[in-house]
Amino acid sequence: MKKQIIVACGGGIATSTIIASKVEKILEDNKIDASIIQCRVSEIDSHKDNTDLIISSANLKKDYGVPVLQAISFISGVGVEETRKKIIEILKNK
Repeated sequence: MKKQIIVACGGGIATSTIIASKVEKILEDNKIDASIIQCRVSEIDSHKDNTDLIISSANLKKDYGVPVLQAISFISGVGVEETRKKIIEILKNK
């Protein structure tokens, strides 16, 4: 079954595009069938139905009822492997 991932950042463009690109590579490398929706943090609620994972550059305090990962590591370069492993674990166990 195809997974759905939301990648969100403050503006919904630059940072989320970088993160989405890294997530697409992880999905490809691990043969995970998923679609990615890029949006602003303020738009997450309107896209969260049927979502399996929310990945954000921001530290989200709200409970969306699905796993949420902060992926600033894909921008900073620090902790990338840990974030990658968490993404794979969440999507393979859903």
